[in-house]
Amino acid sequence: GGYVAGPGGLAAKLKGIPLVVHEQNSKFGMTNKYLAKWAKKVLTGFNLNGLYHSQWIGNPVRAEIETMRIVNKATNKAISDNTLVNILVLGGSLGAQTLNNQLPQLLKPLLAAKKIAVRHQSGKNKQKQTHENYAEMTNVLVHEFIEDMAEAYAWADIIIARAGALTIAEINAVGLASILVPYPYAVDDHQTSNAQNIVANQAGFVWQESESKDKLRLAIEKLVDDAELRTQMAQNSYKLHKPQAAKVAAQICLEVAA
Repeated sequence: GGYVAGPGGLAAKLKGIPLVVHEQNSKFGMTNKYLAKWAKKVLTGFNLNGLYHSQWIGNPVRAEIETMRIVNKATNKAISDNTLVNILVLGGSLGAQTLNNQLPQLLKPLLAAKKIAVRHQSGKNKQKQTHENYAEMTNVLVHEFIEDMAEAYAWADIIIARAGALTIAEINAVGLASILVPYPYAVDDHQTSNAQNIVANQAGFVWQESESKDKLRLAIEKLVDDAELRTQMAQNSYKLHKPQAAKVAAQICLEVAA
């Protein structure tokens, strides 16, 4: 997908070369909408009920995350109290300024009550300010980046993150409850569509930046206080995972090329 795929797809049509399209998001982008009309196979990361005669294969995830579901929960040595509910905040490589600014104060009462532990990935050049936003709060780690995402997912009970397709694919692969915060300036608002897919399958909550902070606070408190809900959402999340997506896509390409 994306505009860079357009010339290659057009060349495939003109040269009679078999074309396979894979749409990562739950909403087709403009380029993939056109390419889907010519493609031999249309693959999707989300279940789109056969839109454009598509086949749902999921989005590829890293091998170490693909196998996470069967690995025992890891213990973070820096935050070792296993009675706490562990919240992992992911803002992506650039960070999510809304999460960096809003979450510390929203999480403060839960941290003070010793109900939760937090690992917060702030993004490039945002660690210092985010750490200051958590001033005098205990059971908090702030990272600019997280190198070992498999370990971080194993530690977590709840994910708060943007609603990018690959982030959601990883959350589903490990089976975790989530609160998704769509990036409001994404093309065609596709992150909202991604998040709504998760909500429709009762695998998480969605909070828009335009909504009240109270709605986000209540969603967090609900997941923290209700272990049964967390478990049910985690199970529903894992049901959305399509294993071995990269292998399936490669096999389809070989079949189309044969």
